[in-house]
Amino acid sequence: MKDLTKRKSRTYINCIIVILAVTGTILSFTAKDGDTLSARGFSSLKFFTVDSNIFAGIVSIAWILSERSSSRRAVTDLLKLAAASAVGVTFLTVLVFLGPLYGYENMYHKVNFFFHLVIPLLAMFEYVFFNGQSISVKQCLICPAIVIVYGIGYIINLFVNGFEKGDFYGFVNWGFGIGLVIFAVICLAAFLTGLLLTALNRMTGRISV
Repeated sequence: MKDLTKRKSRTYINCIIVILAVTGTILSFTAKDGDTLSARGFSSLKFFTVDSNIFAGIVSIAWILSERSSSRRAVTDLLKLAAASAVGVTFLTVLVFLGPLYGYENMYHKVNFFFHLVIPLLAMFEYVFFNGQSISVKQCLICPAIVIVYGIGYIINLFVNGFEKGDFYGFVNWGFGIGLVIFAVICLAAFLTGLLLTALNRMTGRISV
């Protein structure tokens, strides 16, 4: 009965993540001026925040569908770590850098409230307290995967649309080499976030559900 309750709790959390990810995506696509920080419609997909939260929603759907299969859950739990670390990087970046720079009222305004705060916290909480798989340090290398995929797309966009138009994050303001260093630092941050979440998960004793 206790395990069933835990399993249901994890399923509920994943359902909430899916609902919020869908809601946030719809709000991003239909936003009016002032509803988001700097982009709306399909152009919002160029931002890592939006992509990482959509990824978290997709992984939650995959987990729900594989919930009764232990072999499949081993894969989805690993993807859960990748998703939690990706949105975790977004959460920490807003908390320690963008929030003080642009104001938390802007960072957590409307759709940004879901993508910058609620979904990241839910994804990290769910992984830390409900993941039942033993994840090794080597497996944590999956955490920068979404960052790497995004980075490749970003670099392609730079060369297709030009550095002035394509560099909407300003990564190459100090040169392409510095931009690559920034990219490497973000990948490292995703990996370290994954390690931290895994360590916290081990400290909780891993609730196997």
